[in-house]
Amino acid sequence: MQESGKIAIFTQYHMNPKHPRIEMEYDVLKKNGFNAEIIHPTSKVKSRSLLYLLTFAYFNWKLIFEYKKIINDYKKVIIYDFALLPLAFFVNNRNTQVIYETIDHNILFGYYELTKRLKLLKLFRWFIIPVFSFIEKTIIKNKIDKIIVNSDSLKESFSNLDKEIIVNYYASPFENNILQKTSSNNFALLYFGRINNFKGYDLMAEFSKKYNIKLFLFGDVDDEDTMRDIKENQLISYVKKISIKELSEKIVELSKNYKLLGISLVKDENESSAIQELNKDIDYLALGIPIIGNYRIPTKEKIEKNCGLFYDDDEKIKKLLTCDNFYDKLSSNCKTYYNSRYSMNFFEEKIIFALT
Repeated sequence: MQESGKIAIFTQYHMNPKHPRIEMEYDVLKKNGFNAEIIHPTSKVKSRSLLYLLTFAYFNWKLIFEYKKIINDYKKVIIYDFALLPLAFFVNNRNTQVIYETIDHNILFGYYELTKRLKLLKLFRWFIIPVFSFIEKTIIKNKIDKIIVNSDSLKESFSNLDKEIIVNYYASPFENNILQKTSSNNFALLYFGRINNFKGYDLMAEFSKKYNIKLFLFGDVDDEDTMRDIKENQLISYVKKISIKELSEKIVELSKNYKLLGISLVKDENESSAIQELNKDIDYLALGIPIIGNYRIPTKEKIEKNCGLFYDDDEKIKKLLTCDNFYDKLSSNCKTYYNSRYSMNFFEEKIIFALT
């Protein structure tokens, strides 16, 4: 064993299906001889207590009070996500190292979700965001030893705290996939993740129609109107959320008949999503699939590295659809950029570094 003490990843996410990043971290730790386990609920758990309401639904108090009973049994703990951060107050074993891992700008993202449910709360932005930012930073200063984040923008948001910050980018489970090279000049758009207009569904459907390109969607649909539209659109093929293994097999099958393009048109109305890395963008790079994207900052950066095209650049898109060499060049750029920045080797190095 690498470590004599136990390591726990505490999360509010149930692991059926498995959360890709948490599963990758666990696999890396086990592979390297750590005595690790994931502490998670068996199904989705939400508090409905007065405390939950008083803290504007930011914290999962039900799990916090459940997990506090065992957190001191571990030598190292990763508190995964802001929803469980108060759990750090219950660590009274001085030998326990506490790591806070977050992959989102939680305060901004939580505020956006709140105002979707109750628009009146937009009047209280001046109060909610500063207060919960203060709470997050106070807990970090007093109870957290290290921070793990998955983007440069998150690192910057914690830069004024005197804590070690490890940037560990998402690594794609598809990085070893070998797609078939079809001689066909049929193109298809690929998308996986939650499906709604905030995630760009309406823009994806519009782009698909404009260029008469098949659109393959994999994920959960958020509302009945979107599902109805999907069913009525002959250019769209839909598969509900499936395991990574099944999705991997589907993508390889599709590559036998189509030149695949990854579409990424998430809107930036949510301040967090506007500046945060998207896993799907990194998945597209790993697969060698050029990105058709918008001007959201991290997507824009990848396109400017010649890993794709902007969705409104008609001239270059027409060139892509008619020039094999252009597609092959973009595809090669995707792989090269992924290997230079996001690969599993880097992911493994960073998580081991954080826990040693």
